[in-house]
Amino acid sequence: MGPADAKTTMRTGKRSIFSRIFFRWTIKKLVVTLLIVAVLVFGGNAVLQGGLQLNATKPESVTTVPAVRQDIEDVLSLRAVLEGNESVEVSSGLHAEVLSIHVQEGDRVVRDQLLATLDATTLTQSIEREESDLALRRLLLQDTLRSRQREYDKALATMDAAMTYYGQIRALYEAGGETLLNLREAETVLADSRRAVNAYPISNGRVVASASERQEISNAEQALEISRQRLDDTEIRSQIDGTVTRIHTRVGRFANETANNQPMFVIEDIDNLQMRVLVSEQSIARVRIGQEVQISADILNGETVAGIVERISPTGELREGSLSERVIPVYIRVTGRHERLISGITARATIKIAYVEDALVLPWETILEGENGSAEIYTVNADNTISIVPISLGIENDLVVEIRGDAIYEGMPVVINPSALLKEGMSVEVSQNGDAQ
Repeated sequence: MGPADAKTTMRTGKRSIFSRIFFRWTIKKLVVTLLIVAVLVFGGNAVLQGGLQLNATKPESVTTVPAVRQDIEDVLSLRAVLEGNESVEVSSGLHAEVLSIHVQEGDRVVRDQLLATLDATTLTQSIEREESDLALRRLLLQDTLRSRQREYDKALATMDAAMTYYGQIRALYEAGGETLLNLREAETVLADSRRAVNAYPISNGRVVASASERQEISNAEQALEISRQRLDDTEIRSQIDGTVTRIHTRVGRFANETANNQPMFVIEDIDNLQMRVLVSEQSIARVRIGQEVQISADILNGETVAGIVERISPTGELREGSLSERVIPVYIRVTGRHERLISGITARATIKIAYVEDALVLPWETILEGENGSAEIYTVNADNTISIVPISLGIENDLVVEIRGDAIYEGMPVVINPSALLKEGMSVEVSQNGDAQ
């Protein structure tokens, strides 16, 4: 056996030793593992059986609350900015300098009251040019019509002469004293003279301007009227009775160049405030025109003023900042008065949806949905057994809901947060009684 064979035998011998050691260790590990599993299985089974026997003797523990009578109100609370019932933004499209401003923020104004005056120099000069241009157009048209009238009169006389001549030639031709060629020439002269007369637009025997000439005069008149209206627009006036709440212009600036393209003036009817609240699709069915509203704001220091739902938008809109949520604008008119309540602040509108006096109520945690989709509660009888009672729901708030049904009564103990394991007639242990909310 050579050196190579000796090395191979040594390597083979080493692998055999390591394999036997690993095999023995594996067998021992397997035996130990099986023993541990057996202990766990038999021991766990004994514990489980003991637990089941214990549970078989111990009833389910429940907590109950009594059904109570109290007044309950369903409300919808929303936040929005208070604004004037009527508001207008007064702007100007004129590139004219503001010469004077006649009001300040907070001033009360009436419809058509002057707010600001703009420089009208350029417009006045433009109007003077347009008036001169229109007068010249009218003068030139009158001269043209006089000249055409003379031409028309000549054409009319020519036609009359042609008609007389044609009559004479025709009479001679019929008598055999004139040729057919001369008759045809007379007919041609008469036809040409008639076409010349018919070329003139006539009204009541007088030559009048053509349609295009009348349109040119009309266009000039309309341009002049627009310029005159723009001249009136150099006096910026209020469109409503109200209060000046914002001024975004100043003397020396151009009227159509305000900061951030804001209106020159904002006029609001702040004596009659309103709120535009956004109601979700899920809640809009609860809102009705005429519902009472309680309005609160930080500025009122805990006091409230009254309001009323005045209008519900006929269409919904996408809530700002959302890609899918739709809301419906609802307009609330502030009917109450408070000296500290002003436009432009955030307020909370609490819409009174419904109100019931002395209603039988339970916390929401006691209500379950039955198999048929109806509401039901789990009550504890005098012998500590469970009864499942179907009910109907009335008005609600965030904490409690009105319950209705023939089998319910004041003080009835109702399981709160009932377990899914509870069944009709099951014995239970009342661990404690909760308080009605």
